[in-house]
Amino acid sequence: MTRAALALALAAGFARPALAQSQTPPDSPEITVRAERRRETPGALTLPARLAREGAGTQADPAKAIQSLPRVGHGAASEAEPVLWGSAPGESQTFVDGVEIPRLFHGSGVRSVVPALALSSVTSTPGAYAAEHGRALGGLVELSTRAPALDHAHLRASVDLLDASALGAVPVPALDGAAQLALRYGYVNRWLPSLIDPGLRGQYRIPAYGDGQAQLTQRLGAHDSLRWVALASSDSAESALGSADPARRRQSSQHADFWRIYTDF
Repeated sequence: MTRAALALALAAGFARPALAQSQTPPDSPEITVRAERRRETPGALTLPARLAREGAGTQADPAKAIQSLPRVGHGAASEAEPVLWGSAPGESQTFVDGVEIPRLFHGSGVRSVVPALALSSVTSTPGAYAAEHGRALGGLVELSTRAPALDHAHLRASVDLLDASALGAVPVPALDGAAQLALRYGYVNRWLPSLIDPGLRGQYRIPAYGDGQAQLTQRLGAHDSLRWVALASSDSAESALGSADPARRRQSSQHADFWRIYTDF
């Protein structure tokens, strides 16, 4: 190596530290940012219950707003469950607070199986859902229920020609929490048959239904709480096909009940 090349190499070696030091000041602060990764499901659409119950055709039941959302259709007249992503109604799943339930509506399709006053939001996910929601080809319907206020009591009620419902909540100071009860009772089967011609009454299935939710909420910290929830639903319907020949008369009855107990925190 010649003297000129050696001098050039030494000059370059001494120049690099000076250049790096000028780009990074010794007193520059270090900032660390931590955040939870946002998990979004493509195609999912969530409606607050306050807005959902005001939609056309919902009869003040937020869950019925699912039927008007994009990529949601209707099945046969005898099938009350919604059609998501073009699949059969039985190929979708319904959840309440993350707990699977067998159906979304009572047999008539007029009301959902969760008291409307207890709902806080409804979500429709036609396809493209996460892997933990397996065994469904169509989509998901997710209902979220509201927790009771911990500092004051309240009572709400609703009455119409189909049913009556009520929701009440009271604080429980001993548990640093609150208790809430929501009930709905359908009585359309008690007055509608009288308006139908006696010879045709047995050909129509007029439902008798009821549902309810009870929950106990306990505060665990400044921002955490634990809920114990019990959910129940009942359906029954009867129909008869008359005939001049007593041997040809047919009568059928259907009953469909379910209940769930779960925790939510």
